[in-house]
Amino acid sequence: MATITSLITIGDVYLVVADGDPAAGAGTDLPNGDPVPIGSTAFINNGGIGVLYMKTGAGATAWSTFDMSPNDWALTLNLLTGATYDAPVQRFGSSNDFDVIMRRNDLEAVRLTKNSGGNPVMEFGGFLASLTNKLGFEHFNLANGRQFIETSLAYNTLSKTALCEIPHVFVQTTAAGATTVFTQAIPNNSAWRFDVSVIARQSAGSGTIGELGAWMKNFIVRAIGATVVIRQTNSMQTMTDQNSWNVTGNVAAPNFNVQVTGQASKTIDWNVKIQAMAITG
Repeated sequence: MATITSLITIGDVYLVVADGDPAAGAGTDLPNGDPVPIGSTAFINNGGIGVLYMKTGAGATAWSTFDMSPNDWALTLNLLTGATYDAPVQRFGSSNDFDVIMRRNDLEAVRLTKNSGGNPVMEFGGFLASLTNKLGFEHFNLANGRQFIETSLAYNTLSKTALCEIPHVFVQTTAAGATTVFTQAIPNNSAWRFDVSVIARQSAGSGTIGELGAWMKNFIVRAIGATVVIRQTNSMQTMTDQNSWNVTGNVAAPNFNVQVTGQASKTIDWNVKIQAMAITG
């Protein structure tokens, strides 16, 4: 709750100066206890940055803010400043753990979000039920400091066909268990083909550094009703320096998963490329 330190009457509204956020806590009323009229304006000095508030509703907390910082992101072109071109002072985004959403024609077009592991993700196409087709870009770091971009295109429920390509998924394994590198939800009454190409190389750990594996496989997946099965698996190429390394597909309904299996005490970098085709209905 802020305190009004001075005010000027202009017709039926007020220009006020307050000592804090007028929307905070129980909100802010006039010094006599009456509500501040809708349309009134409050000026705040927030640590050297002027902030303008507008009274937008009847309640004491119904104030909307307009930051008057010179670093505001304008709706026209912005002149950025900073020591170098890749380190501007001005930034577009959020300062807390909230998604940033861009809309076109009042429909979501771009979302800066995160995945279940907390990694940043950029998704295109919207989160509305009628716009489930979306393209996502995810940035993540491997333990050895390498940085990669993963892209994915989800199934388009608005049509009978879908084609998506995940150009490269990069993962690193250090144990013998299976690691899921790709997951696709299989809609009811649909047929899918997944073409998977994989190259793997040992970069650290026990044994011989530089050992490799290479695979080309396709997986034919169908859903009759909600029952999802891998109908056929074809292996066009399998070459490994270690027989325990492998690339497999499995179903955990309703999802089809592609997994890679490494080896204990060996750090293995995997580069996976997947193309999917589907038809439904």
